Amino acid sequence: MSQPGANTSLLNALGLQGGAAAGSQAQFSQLLLLLTRIVTALEGASGGSIYTPYVWTGVGNLDIAMAYPDAKTGTFIIKQATPASITVTLPSTGGPWIVADGAGVAATDNITVEAAGGRTINGTSTNVLNTNWAAQTYLLDTDNYITLG
Repeated sequence: MSQPGANTSLLNALGLQGGAAAGSQAQFSQLLLLLTRIVTALEGASGGSIYTPYVWTGVGNLDIAMAYPDAKTGTFIIKQATPASITVTLPSTGGPWIVADGAGVAATDNITVEAAGGRTINGTSTNVLNTNWAAQTYLLDTDNYITLG
């Protein structure tokens, strides 16, 4: 890092600035290296994102596998061009998926989430987001989806 002021600010924020007991520049450098390794491990060697944000602005239902065939994991923020109820179909592979009401209209215009390929969500055929700004994470447990949160 070439800016001493930035180093000092970061050291202060991490509690590493000050006396010997508080830490050192060397400890700070080791922490940055560790964080870089953690992020690389989580994102993979290619440096890709863990989640890819998608914003569905289309009118009508969203079949994730059809609309985004290359998506393996993702975050889908639903913003509808025309207010209406919508059905989001989760793929039969990949995930986890996060579906969110990005327009704040789910209380009136519900978002129904279903799984492709005869899979279920928490043992039922659908899961409904029906409160404004609602969001739900869907995790595939080999055969069926479970919700987290």
